[in-house]
Amino acid sequence: MKTQKKINTKIGRITIIEEEKKIVQIKIGDEEENITEKDTPILKETAIQLEEYFAGKRKDFDIPLNPKGTPFMKKVWTNLQKIPYGEVKTYRTNSKRDWKSKSSKSSWNGKSPKSYSNYYSLS
Repeated sequence: MKTQKKINTKIGRITIIEEEKKIVQIKIGDEEENITEKDTPILKETAIQLEEYFAGKRKDFDIPLNPKGTPFMKKVWTNLQKIPYGEVKTYRTNSKRDWKSKSSKSSWNGKSPKSYSNYYSLS
């Protein structure tokens, strides 16, 4: 069963979604979902770590993840987690360097389970 927690941050409202004691999605915004609101230990810890990040006290996250997506999406998300804090890379740079692809694919961008604007760089 999925549960969720919503928090206010300096970039707006964030919705954290958990399933089976792992984070499956973090969304910027306050969309209404048909998911139970609950303060589980993993949702509380994720909220704390995000608040620490926005306060400038955290650069890395230690949260169990299980993002939902295609094998390609999961490969991209895993690779994006390797981007060091404060460094910015484009999908094109990553696809050419890391997958030796001749073109970048970004059609799935809106389906990312969390924003990879490098405010949430997991390592």
